[in-house]
Amino acid sequence: MAPRLRVGLFAPCFVDRLAPEAAVAAWHVLRALDVDVFVAQDAPACCGQPLSSMGAPDRARDLPGAFARAHTGCDVILPLSASCTAFVRHHHAALCRPIDRPAVDRAPPTRTFAEVLWHDLGLRALPGCFDARVGLHMGCHALRELGLGPSSERPHVDTPDIVGTLLSSIDGVTRVWPARADECCGFGGVFSVREPDVAIRMARDRRGAFAEADVLTSTDPSCLLHMARARGTPGPRILSFPELLAEAMGVSV
Repeated sequence: MAPRLRVGLFAPCFVDRLAPEAAVAAWHVLRALDVDVFVAQDAPACCGQPLSSMGAPDRARDLPGAFARAHTGCDVILPLSASCTAFVRHHHAALCRPIDRPAVDRAPPTRTFAEVLWHDLGLRALPGCFDARVGLHMGCHALRELGLGPSSERPHVDTPDIVGTLLSSIDGVTRVWPARADECCGFGGVFSVREPDVAIRMARDRRGAFAEADVLTSTDPSCLLHMARARGTPGPRILSFPELLAEAMGVSV
């Protein structure tokens, strides 16, 4: 019998503080799928993306090494955010201190929740039932840095719609498509702090694009948290992808 997949589950700082239910749901879903889930108690609180985005990468240089060493022994690392996954995958090697480079180079691959299901567990259909019209907001990093689905900038590139395929495979789900599938919600991390009026207007527009859906989900809890701030806008119930799958599978969280 092959050993069980060992996943290092990492709750990014904003998930830990503002959306812990997404991390709890992911833990229970993975356990129900017979995955060995490991939560590193000595992992840094943040991957370093916010500091780098605000122009202070020097303040984040010790984070990649600490992140890599905390997950030694895992088969894959799963940050519960596509943007954090993209930052670790594409920027940790350049950001880290020279003394930490060997640890970063040896670190397990970093995947999103959907990628673990698709690539590591080999799932093409998800179990359970979720009888609802579901809108899928693909975060910018998920599309443009991780290639988890097609984007309007590259209409001729044949990119598999991993997240959408998995979502649509759940019994009872009817996918709701907005006019533009890959439009930004306005979060953008530091952008939403520096340009709050513009960011909230974009969030209202994006949430309104899914007005026909019962539920709105995403690869990024940060995007969902941002759109939830667009009060006064009629819109669907908001659930992270792990939470939606936990409900579909009837997993108690």
